[in-house]
Amino acid sequence: MSFILFHFSCSKDVGRVKSSLCDSLDVKYSVDIAPIMINCSTPGCHDGTSAPGNFTTYAGVKAKVDEGKMKSRVLIIKDMPPAGPLPDSLLQKLDCWIKNGAPNN
Repeated sequence: MSFILFHFSCSKDVGRVKSSLCDSLDVKYSVDIAPIMINCSTPGCHDGTSAPGNFTTYAGVKAKVDEGKMKSRVLIIKDMPPAGPLPDSLLQKLDCWIKNGAPNN
């Protein structure tokens, strides 16, 4: 005895444009990201003297983004900051900024 199984799948998205959250957010380093980094650049953390990375400057933040450590630690593992994950609204802004190339704007 033999069985033949057919599976058909189709989707109809004609006329609809799929967009992501990042399409609707205009995230800027100076307005959205730098204020988040102020909390990370306190004495004893990412202030350029103790913890790896200096988050008091764009260049320091961008270096961690380029290494992949910002995304890994803050967005994926969520073990930074040590006090607990950032609120979802800030995580979304940070994610969109990174996805857009982490511009200095």
